Amino acid sequence: MRRDLVWLLVALGGSAGTLLRWAVIGAPDPTDWQWPVLAVNAAGALLLGWSVARGGWPSPDLAPAFGAGFCGGLTTMSTFAVDVAGLARDGHAGLAAWTLVTTVGVGIGAAAIGASLGRRPAVER
Repeated sequence: MRRDLVWLLVALGGSAGTLLRWAVIGAPDPTDWQWPVLAVNAAGALLLGWSVARGGWPSPDLAPAFGAGFCGGLTTMSTFAVDVAGLARDGHAGLAAWTLVTTVGVGIGAAAIGASLGRRPAVER
């Protein structure tokens, strides 16, 4: 596939992932903890683990559009980092540590589950 087309597809995938993230994170959250941020990061890790295990989805040529583009746009390291830093700054060191450990652990677990699902053979009908 032509390199300029890959760049365009990564940009389009990133735009779609970012719009989905914005919709999820913009939803009302009645708690003080950033559940929507955890949700998009976990979903992105799961999808990326699945895609990598499948050898690139929907095809190896389009894998960058899905992985770097869509999953990269969906997940948000910056919001996660700002949340942790803000909690620590505001005197909530325990909650900051909990958010850090939980988000990283959930992300690793989600990627592992996604990879496990991606390695499963397709069910024949």
